[in-house]
Amino acid sequence: VMVVSIAQSASSFFLTVYMREIGASSSVTGTAIGIQALSELPFYFIAAWLLRKTSADNVLQIAIWGTAVRLLLYYLNGNPYMVIGIETLNGVTWTLLWIASVEFVNHKVPAAWRTTGQSLLWAMYFGAGAVMGNVLTGRLYESLPMRQIFGIFSVVVWVVAVIFLLLIRVRKNKSVAMQQ
Repeated sequence: VMVVSIAQSASSFFLTVYMREIGASSSVTGTAIGIQALSELPFYFIAAWLLRKTSADNVLQIAIWGTAVRLLLYYLNGNPYMVIGIETLNGVTWTLLWIASVEFVNHKVPAAWRTTGQSLLWAMYFGAGAVMGNVLTGRLYESLPMRQIFGIFSVVVWVVAVIFLLLIRVRKNKSVAMQQ
């Protein structure tokens, strides 16, 4: 979650820089940011439904892969109007990630430690991840355009998604082996 937060901070805090780089007007930038916020709303309900149908692990996978795709789309895109469409993925990448992360922690941490577990989750995403993401993005931006930074972060999140997928499979295989 912390590494994904580092990557997501570029789209959260540097989106206007990217939009300016690709020639967006203020009204297109404002519309994209508005769509970014609006796209979250239905996913609060969708997340609840998904968590009833599947596990927090699976919903986290969707959110992490979605983040990788979203960052890749920023990298590939040069059209300001297309960003409005890309921003509709914010519900998948942010809302699903956050809700599934909260559920994941609640499931993994004993009840007596859940407040601590949730505090650590907040610290990793909003603290360490956001701070490191902003510092790293700022430093990278001194020598690279935002499109390239999104491309780099996309690759990083793809790697995280593959590692997470492998870890989940190993854990499930161990669980099945222990039940036999």
